Amino acid sequence: WDAIVHLASVVGVDCVVADPERCRAENQRGFDAFAIVLEDQGRSAGVWAASTSEVYAEQALPLSESACLRSESQGRHAYAASKLYGEQRLAQATQGQATLLRFFNVVGPNQSAGQGMVLPRFVGVHVKARR
Repeated sequence: WDAIVHLASVVGVDCVVADPERCRAENQRGFDAFAIVLEDQGRSAGVWAASTSEVYAEQALPLSESACLRSESQGRHAYAASKLYGEQRLAQATQGQATLLRFFNVVGPNQSAGQGMVLPRFVGVHVKARR
């Protein structure tokens, strides 16, 4: 392979809040499996992995890439903790060569407000307000 893009994760705030430990376990298991393959193949270049802006601690905006990271790991912060774990695991597996992308609000097909996704919620609120 020339490149791998890892985007897998439990998604949606409501899914995380409903079962934070399942979220943490599934996300960490995915990162571990990915890292093991990289280590077994001795590969470090061409790895791009999704993380999240949730890893940043509460602070004044705008954020910079060097902003303080979140230390909480319980409840809804289990998601952020699992993503920080993944960043560290992939950095270790690739000797710091992985490119980590910290997305803010990701939008894609099949998202629903019922999952806690922000854009479908905003659209739903706007549509209801116009009626």
